[in-house]
Amino acid sequence: MGQGAACFDVGEKRKLKVAAGDKLLLQSNWRKKFVNGELVEVKAIQGDSVVMADGRVIPENYRTFTHGFAVTSHAAQGKTVDAVLVVASSRSLPAINQQQFYVSISRGREACRVFTDDAEMLRLHVTRSSARLAAVEVVPPAHRRKFILNVLQRGHRFLEQFRQRMAQQQAILPNNSNRRIESPHYEHQRQSTHRISV
Repeated sequence: MGQGAACFDVGEKRKLKVAAGDKLLLQSNWRKKFVNGELVEVKAIQGDSVVMADGRVIPENYRTFTHGFAVTSHAAQGKTVDAVLVVASSRSLPAINQQQFYVSISRGREACRVFTDDAEMLRLHVTRSSARLAAVEVVPPAHRRKFILNVLQRGHRFLEQFRQRMAQQQAILPNNSNRRIESPHYEHQRQSTHRISV
């Protein structure tokens, strides 16, 4: 079997009408010249190449871009523009949360307008946080102590099994072997449960 490519992109090939003054959204990194998510402005078209306002040239073999007039809030992160139009339809509400909405509305220097077909549902979604919880936070408070003890006991069992495997490997090595494997030394102190604060 021959060597395959280390990586590849999958996309749909289509014609895109591009003119001077258009905004483009670059959709892949390329030779440290272009960055995925970068918004650029077209200065001119020269043959099959696109000349950008900053002087860089998009060559004919780089075609992973699209119009950049509208971008996702994720792609807009870290960018600032004069005015922002946020479209938050009821179809996209499951993807809306407090953090995402803040990114969307804080990109504009001078103005921000929000368009939605369900203002009440949007209000409910933007008050919801997307902060990820630790496993112990998902466990009801009444069961947390038992959960933590269970995790600690499993960790102790894992270390014991690991120590036994290392001892078995050392016993298999021939006596005249120059390699020396030392059995790892672990100290495990079991603390009383009243010291665990939850």
